[in-house]
Amino acid sequence: METHTPKINLVKSPYVKPLITKDDIRKTNGYFFSIVYRKKDGTVNKHVVRTGVKVGLKEGGKPRPEIPENITIFSITRKEWRSFILANILESSIK
Repeated sequence: METHTPKINLVKSPYVKPLITKDDIRKTNGYFFSIVYRKKDGTVNKHVVRTGVKVGLKEGGKPRPEIPENITIFSITRKEWRSFILANILESSIK
């Protein structure tokens, strides 16, 4: 007899309270912090990130417009802009 494993939707609804909020991240004022998050494919990754980075932006530019439940911050680990779903952040070094 064959067993079937149901597919789990890893992207949580925006109604789930995230571990940290956009305001918590903005209050870091450019300081480095780390996050552990779950990607859409279920793998878990860790990044050292920060806000206030101007690398890779056109003059006077900003990162792409944000989706309300996402945050776009610069990953020092990968040296590129990354967008994270707030509800999928599992750990954070932000106090």
